[in-house]
Amino acid sequence: MNKSRLAKDQRTSLVRQVARRLEKLDDLGKSITAVESAAGQAVRTLDPVASRFSQLIDYILDHLPFGLGRSIEEALTALDDLYRSLPALIADANAQVVNVLGAPFAQDANGLGQRLLRPIRERAFDPAEQLGAQLQTLYDSFVNNLHDPVVGLLDQRAAIRKEIGAFREANQI
Repeated sequence: MNKSRLAKDQRTSLVRQVARRLEKLDDLGKSITAVESAAGQAVRTLDPVASRFSQLIDYILDHLPFGLGRSIEEALTALDDLYRSLPALIADANAQVVNVLGAPFAQDANGLGQRLLRPIRERAFDPAEQLGAQLQTLYDSFVNNLHDPVVGLLDQRAAIRKEIGAFREANQI
């Protein structure tokens, strides 16, 4: 019984950890959206300055020797692509985790309720309940047929011994 409780506690702990990780994925998605929104607003506010700055950066990258500007531009493009793919990646990861973890807990024929808990209930708890009822019947029978009569006889014996003791004392025997 103690091992099953420990296993249940471990499963509960695992589910809580997964739920916390899913919340972190949601938080990361919200953070990325907030950064995008703030960056978009900053760019709109500073659009003339950003346009000039972009022209300056393009000029600098075009004039760097040994193809360095092109390499930097490719790296920045790759980072931009990576950044743009993060929201979809987070959403997909979240959906995949929920789908994988949700399947065993489903209520259908393949869920834990049907595959694990129902057989335990039918093969362990129901017979245990019947055994408990039989034990209660046995206990009631023991009390009514053995314990109470024996206690009554012992009480009678104690009363008789008390009378014998009083008789011996009275007759000095």
